[in-house]
Amino acid sequence: MTRILYWNIENFSLGKIYAGGVGAAASQAEQRLDYIVDRIFAGPSAPGPGALPNNPPDIIVIVEVFRRTGEILEEGLVLNSTSNAGVALQELLARIQANAQLGAAWCLVPPIALGQGYYTEAVAVFYNSANLVFTGPNLLYQLHGPPGGVVGQSQPVTAYTVAHAMPYAGAWPAVLRARPVSFPALGPHVTVPENQLAGEWQYFVGPRPLPGGGPAGGTRIEFPASYNRGPFQTTFHEIVSGRNLNLYSFHSSPDTAKDAVNNLQFIPDMAVVGANEVKIVLGDFNIDGFGPGSGAYGWMLYPVPPRPLFTPALDWRVAAAAVPALRPFCTTHLLPLDEATPFNDFGLLAPDVTHNVYPRYGYMGSSIGGSLSEIGAIDNVFTTYGPGTAAPAINTITVINTLTGTPYLSHPPGILHPPAPLTPGMEFEQSLGDNLLTSAPPANPTYGGIDSADPIAPAAEIAFREFENYGLVRSTSDHLPLILDV
Repeated sequence: MTRILYWNIENFSLGKIYAGGVGAAASQAEQRLDYIVDRIFAGPSAPGPGALPNNPPDIIVIVEVFRRTGEILEEGLVLNSTSNAGVALQELLARIQANAQLGAAWCLVPPIALGQGYYTEAVAVFYNSANLVFTGPNLLYQLHGPPGGVVGQSQPVTAYTVAHAMPYAGAWPAVLRARPVSFPALGPHVTVPENQLAGEWQYFVGPRPLPGGGPAGGTRIEFPASYNRGPFQTTFHEIVSGRNLNLYSFHSSPDTAKDAVNNLQFIPDMAVVGANEVKIVLGDFNIDGFGPGSGAYGWMLYPVPPRPLFTPALDWRVAAAAVPALRPFCTTHLLPLDEATPFNDFGLLAPDVTHNVYPRYGYMGSSIGGSLSEIGAIDNVFTTYGPGTAAPAINTITVINTLTGTPYLSHPPGILHPPAPLTPGMEFEQSLGDNLLTSAPPANPTYGGIDSADPIAPAAEIAFREFENYGLVRSTSDHLPLILDV
């Protein structure tokens, strides 16, 4: 079993976790770093509800790694380790390794530029090398040499690229182990050092152009345009079980999300799941499961055999139909700081975006063009299991929400209790300093939250937005993380 934590950390770069010097900016950056590593990544050490162990994850995926200043170069190339985002990821890795719950065995797959121009981002994949071996699926290939200088690009592992492999530049070789990884398809003794392997960033229908010659004529898959980001594929081998994990981490652009997610199905690898393989597609898909664009998930949820069926960790459906009452339990997007409130809908004729039911209250949803909406069920993890593997009996799926605390086991009468697959998660306690979602005495004990008609409500709203409370969570990201077992 492998535990995966996924998170879109908004605009992750050095300023998120380090501001230098003294003062409020430096203090807040340090608090965000503490929150990310000690509160979220490491998690609590005590068993959660139902005695589910709160052990830390084995893989951590962060999307939206960038600082759009041109430091991330051509797609397929590795971020410069001295760049803003590169330094930020090394700082984060060092804090992960220093955390007693996580440990020194943690490594980082060197991030690769995805997309072009304004759309360029990277994905960071951290993993516990005591439990997993990084197997690529690519290696760093010497794309150019003297006199123009050496440039490394991620390319498939072939006899030709193995002969022309190269080490990572700068600090990146130190973020991976140098263990030999076997590629028996190329011969019984062919190995590549783990710290020369790379993730995949481009996909083709038909024959793929390969370095050193070979079949040509394949069509590159776009998501949906040539400048949009594709998924970042990384593969791992579980040391104890022997299973192989095939992980696709994706962050689509909001304005083209429907076509982007639909085009994932054309990646040939998506049409089959191999023996002893677990295939995982995760990320910020920017398609709300309750919205009109949710049909883009259809190729995973309602496949035409022999395509495999993917199961969503956060399933917004009952009997294949979306259930609106499940929206609060699947929402992962947070409102801007000046829009969010701690209020529930007690005393209102009907809930609205900022006066809502547990666990959304008034801080979850979306603000586009100044218009508030409930949209926000856009992060998810889809899994499928090949012959010789099976899904865990309890996958512990948890939306990590330190505002109300998770898993989501409290619910008001008359509101549909989330189905069992949405509730057996790990415990992450509430982090609000003044316990602002459960006023004392509670205005409505069943709902929790603060009654919008309560005399203390205006003061509570101000306190709720302070940095030590919602401000810390929201300045870290506009998304909540997910954690589950596969």
